[in-house]
Amino acid sequence: MNSSQSTSRWPTRPILFTALAMGAGMAAGLLLSYFLLSNQVARSLVSVLDQQQYFLKMLFALFFLLGISGLGGALAGALAGWAIEKYSTVSAQGTSYIWRGALSFFIAHFVIVLPALAYALLTSFFHPDVDVSWTRLPQMFGALGVLYGLIGGALFGLLTVGLRRFLWIVLAAATGFGLGGLLLGLFIRLAADSDAAFTRLLWAMLGMFFFGALGGGALGFAFSRLHDSKPLFPDSRIWRWAVNLAIAAILFTGLVFLRNAIVLLTRVPGSLEPILVLPTQGTAWTVSEGTPSGIGLVAEPVEQARCEDGRVVVTQGGDEISPREWPGCVSDPLAARAGDAVHMVWYSTTVERNSGATSTGNFLLESILLDGAWTYPAIITQTGGPVQPELSSGANGELLMAWNDQSGPRYATMTPYQCDGVPEGRLAQVLYNVVREPQWRPASDPVTWCQNHFDRLHFTPNPKAPDTSYASYPKGAFSSVADLVRTAEYEVMFVTMQWDPPSGAISPGDTLAEAIGDLYANLQAHPEQYPRGLTVRILLGHYPETTLFQLANQVDYVITDLTAAGVDTFRKPEIGWELQLANFDGAWPHAHSKFVVVDGKSAVAAGFNYSYLHLPKEDPSGLGLDMTDMGIQITGPIAQSVLAAYDDLWSGSEQVACGRINYRLPVLFFFFCTSFEAQATHTPETLRFHPQEPSPYSSFALHHTPKHLESDEALLAVILAAEDTIDLFEVNFSLETACVVGILLDRFCTEEAAIPPYMEALRTAVIDHDVKLRVMMEATAMNGFENRLAVRWLLGEVDAAGKLDNVDLRFNSNKMHNKGVLIDRELLSVGSQNFHWSAWGDPSLTEYNMATDDPRAVTDFLDEYEYWWNLAIPAQEDNWLQEARAARGG
Repeated sequence: MNSSQSTSRWPTRPILFTALAMGAGMAAGLLLSYFLLSNQVARSLVSVLDQQQYFLKMLFALFFLLGISGLGGALAGALAGWAIEKYSTVSAQGTSYIWRGALSFFIAHFVIVLPALAYALLTSFFHPDVDVSWTRLPQMFGALGVLYGLIGGALFGLLTVGLRRFLWIVLAAATGFGLGGLLLGLFIRLAADSDAAFTRLLWAMLGMFFFGALGGGALGFAFSRLHDSKPLFPDSRIWRWAVNLAIAAILFTGLVFLRNAIVLLTRVPGSLEPILVLPTQGTAWTVSEGTPSGIGLVAEPVEQARCEDGRVVVTQGGDEISPREWPGCVSDPLAARAGDAVHMVWYSTTVERNSGATSTGNFLLESILLDGAWTYPAIITQTGGPVQPELSSGANGELLMAWNDQSGPRYATMTPYQCDGVPEGRLAQVLYNVVREPQWRPASDPVTWCQNHFDRLHFTPNPKAPDTSYASYPKGAFSSVADLVRTAEYEVMFVTMQWDPPSGAISPGDTLAEAIGDLYANLQAHPEQYPRGLTVRILLGHYPETTLFQLANQVDYVITDLTAAGVDTFRKPEIGWELQLANFDGAWPHAHSKFVVVDGKSAVAAGFNYSYLHLPKEDPSGLGLDMTDMGIQITGPIAQSVLAAYDDLWSGSEQVACGRINYRLPVLFFFFCTSFEAQATHTPETLRFHPQEPSPYSSFALHHTPKHLESDEALLAVILAAEDTIDLFEVNFSLETACVVGILLDRFCTEEAAIPPYMEALRTAVIDHDVKLRVMMEATAMNGFENRLAVRWLLGEVDAAGKLDNVDLRFNSNKMHNKGVLIDRELLSVGSQNFHWSAWGDPSLTEYNMATDDPRAVTDFLDEYEYWWNLAIPAQEDNWLQEARAARGG
């Protein structure tokens, strides 16, 4: 190297030529890997293995992938080493940089591939917008670039400049490849918009070139400065400050990255129960105006209780007690038997709020003698003034209570909820036979299938069927769910996996927060309307945060949205305001359930997260993607089963309470907030069945956790019971996770060990039961890739059995996130459970579905399904049938 180059303050030639060499090597390495993976090399090699050696084949495929990837890194590293030797002063050091560069980056490639694939899979799975967002892929590849630079730079530095100076090489490599990763992510995002395979490959090669060029340029700069015996940066005060600030920023970012990575990778089992016990204590009363007819009312003082000095004294276990926490009384309570329980009612002027504060008014209360103990009194209704009720029981177990207050005569009836029969529908009977089994619930608990009312379906971004009876909202289903929340009188129990951050426009989280803010404002203005106060619980799913550099998390987002909605505190005891926020305690697996229960009376089971993606594209946030999804709302006793599932998720979760709700900066969270184990408690009014008008239709609550596989068994049973048709609206339609290796091995997923139970059931239904199957699924990102592998397998199976006409598989032309199953145009299930390996069996995520055979629900679902079906793209046109035939040698 000439003297002018050696004295240059900025080593231009080493930077330029090392950048070009490594960039070209990365692009060429990608092309080499593409060639080896896209032709018959892997398939020819694997054909010598015993086709029954499932795990051996998987191991071979993984090492084949790692080895080929490593060759690409070795090529790039060798070219970079050659450029450093030729265009800097290192040639005088007597050290060969070519083989050291090849070895270092072979290892870096080999090591980074599996974490990169896992990270890409996670990001794609949890962020369906990964192929349309301009930030997700750069963030992901930027993080991977930093990791790649740390590994490759450390190895290359140790093998060349030694232990004392290798840290400068590591710093340069992490910076260069981190920046290169950002550009690589942008080029991969551009490739996602291309339909032609050649164009996608070209974008990817350009991305790899710039990834290598920035990393190589940083290495060329670092090696040149070190071997010129000059400091890496000019020796001036400004540069020293800049370097120190840069190092501090890198260290801080590294700590955030490390903390988030540890959280991301830490597996914690959730506090879940195998058997769900209903929390219910009775049946709600129905209050009407006027005077009842046909039943004579007789006031019957009860021997087990009396009013003494303004307090209720009861006999319990042979002893007389006066529970101090009970409301007072004016006269002796009345009692009557309904079914197997004694019900006691009385008038009181006080009740206790959920916070322990006293609420005054005029109340009719009820306590029930269950298992030898009296339940905590529940409010039947508020009256217009002091009353002396009359109580009697009818021959059918009905209780009748009448009174007269300032507003005129009133009466209330209560018939204990019973659901002892068998559903009328054939498929409902199949479901009933599964969910009544003792491994899911105690024999004493009823299956809450009867006397429910189907309210509606909720659609995102809005219903599209031409003749739909549903209104459209600016925020779609988020607005319609918020309307339900606003009806709460006692409790709102809400759970979602994902709550997106604020954006400056109204977000899905804002929509719910505004409804909660309205409840809070009304409670403050009219506390007499809420004698127990209001309890709002928000449970987040603790899902993996794949953006590893962020400080804030979903808890911060919820608090920010609630603050903007006017909620200024977690607790206000004097009016009974209780806002409770928690993160599910399980991680790997986390909670994927999305549902809401209002007052133990109405429930929604949904598939949509509180994510911008479900908003219309024209939404002011600019983040809407028109992603379709749905939820189902049912009122009645089924809500008590949903409440039991909520308690299962809530109990043991990490609850958060903050002294100041508006602490603003996420880094201040630890100063104002504490966390502790959540416990499930309820006001007694929410622990009541709310029977609706009897009907011939049935509804079922289907809970799934790794310890409670009720929903799995129920869905499998109805699929196998199908006689005519199965219509699936499923974002995921995939095989087992190991089938991702199918990118290399066509025959890999033909073995039974790779086929999940829902696919087995569908294959049996189509081939053995001659059922017609329609599937509409997601076409893009990781979901689309996994779905195509399942399409390949299923088409091959039904084609081999001569039943190809029984299946019609299509990719939705729009982004979708639906999870709906319709059997024989008779039974509909809607919720969060994907046809995906992560949603079935153990280990797995938590899920929740509700099913009904109400014809209105079936019709509403079909209207929307047919609209999208007519726009969907047939999978058979994607050449998967030909590949399936080739895989079996046909």
